[in-house]
Amino acid sequence: MKPYKSNKNKGIGLGILLGITSPWVIMPAFIFFYSRLESLPFSRLWYNFFHLNTTMSRILSLCMIANLVWFYLFLNKERYGIARGVILGTLAYFPLFIYLIYF
Repeated sequence: MKPYKSNKNKGIGLGILLGITSPWVIMPAFIFFYSRLESLPFSRLWYNFFHLNTTMSRILSLCMIANLVWFYLFLNKERYGIARGVILGTLAYFPLFIYLIYF
């Protein structure tokens, strides 16, 4: 008889990968739509994103909303390991935000 294996942690690596990469995939689209909304050139906002810490922290924190979509999608499909990984991937940004805000 095979030993019992829990499926709770299955897919946690995929969730972490989704949690870390999703904000960076959404970020260019967010900057594009924000530049159209504010009638600013895209290149100016792109430059500000990479050179001003306050701008980077604000835009990245808004792009973290994409992780909520992944989290609720996998939570409703009862894929708890992937949902847990998305939360861990989101928490991986915590040191970056501390650095950007205070240093």
